[in-house]
Amino acid sequence: MSYRDLAGLRVLITGASQGIGRSLVVEAVRRGCKVVAVARGKDLLDELVSGVKGNCVPFAGDITNPADRAGMLAAAMSQFGGLDILVNNAGIGATGQFVDNEPQTLRDIFEVNYFATCELTRAAIPILKSGKQPCVVNISSVLGRRSIPGRSLYSASKFALAGWSEALRAELLKDGIDVTVINPGVTNTNFPKN
Repeated sequence: MSYRDLAGLRVLITGASQGIGRSLVVEAVRRGCKVVAVARGKDLLDELVSGVKGNCVPFAGDITNPADRAGMLAAAMSQFGGLDILVNNAGIGATGQFVDNEPQTLRDIFEVNYFATCELTRAAIPILKSGKQPCVVNISSVLGRRSIPGRSLYSASKFALAGWSEALRAELLKDGIDVTVINPGVTNTNFPKN
């Protein structure tokens, strides 16, 4: 992946209302990006957008909802005429021993952290092909590289994200779309509370 001058690039960031996503929105706008900030919580999104000084539009939606995914991309097209960078940041976690968690918990985690991310990316690829230095950025976790007890469900979803991203990177090379994975460690966010 080459260095990017971010000024003017059109960016869609999921999970934008809190934590890493919120910080990414603030920094992207500061660097001159045009941002579609996506999250489920409209109030938090509106607060975020009103606080940044730049080109940022909110989209309240759920990445697990196909209609919302289409709407996010439509917002990027209508507001900015396209998309250059997709940041897949939305995620949910779980703690506790594998045997103590309900099967639905694992399915819910995979739905957000893996399946919805894959499907949003699938829908974005045709738009990204026309973008300037297009890139898919997948926010994973250090737990997607090395798992620990009590985080088996979350880790499994992030390992899946890492494996898919590695294959996708090779597949999209021919289209000029970069794929990168970020693996943060412990961060000071509301993620554990949420």
